[in-house]
Amino acid sequence: MSTWEASIAIGLDDMLAKTAAGTAPIAAFDFDETCIHGDISETWLTYLDELEPGRMAEYRAGCKADRAAAYQKLAIELVRGLTRTEVATLVEAAFRRGIAEGRIALRPSIHQLVASMKHHGWEVWVVTASPTPVVQTVAVNYGIDPERVIGMTSPLGADHRYLPELLQPTTFREGKLDALLARTGRAPTFAAGDTDGDLWLLNAAQYALLIDHGERTDPALRERARQAGWWIQRGWG
Repeated sequence: MSTWEASIAIGLDDMLAKTAAGTAPIAAFDFDETCIHGDISETWLTYLDELEPGRMAEYRAGCKADRAAAYQKLAIELVRGLTRTEVATLVEAAFRRGIAEGRIALRPSIHQLVASMKHHGWEVWVVTASPTPVVQTVAVNYGIDPERVIGMTSPLGADHRYLPELLQPTTFREGKLDALLARTGRAPTFAAGDTDGDLWLLNAAQYALLIDHGERTDPALRERARQAGWWIQRGWG
């Protein structure tokens, strides 16, 4: 079970205790590898690759060439031509299989933090580079309102199926902060993330939490966290 480092647990409790009456601070969480262990979009793609071999290899090659473009292309391709209900059904099946196979795991500490924030009157948002309807399907496991999930969003056509395009701003790097500001008009009081794609959200927050994945974490990002005094949670894999 993933648990907080003692100093972070104390700091989070102190942060929540300082919530002023009548205010609604904003918390902004990255989702994949932050709220959950694993990546729900890549897990779903893994299973789609069993039916259409080559999709995962193409995606990985794209990430090496241009990560932002690869994320946007994946976000379009995962949902294109599907309805909201069809996406939810397929993602739920991939999520259950991912849990069973150990590709995905929920983090009870995040669930507890979200519940505590909501109890203290916080607005809890997810800002993700995965497709919005994909993450909405899983984020409900943390009690997060689907309407407070901001991700790569394809518009629906007249037939209620997702079109092969994305609304702007796309939620990667500075686009994450831009999208949150567009929806709320405010910077986050708290932000949590695990990659340089979350840097703008983390920089904008009064309280910032970096999920440190050891060798997989960018040393420059870890150093930025140290210099800025962010919380650094290690050992969550």
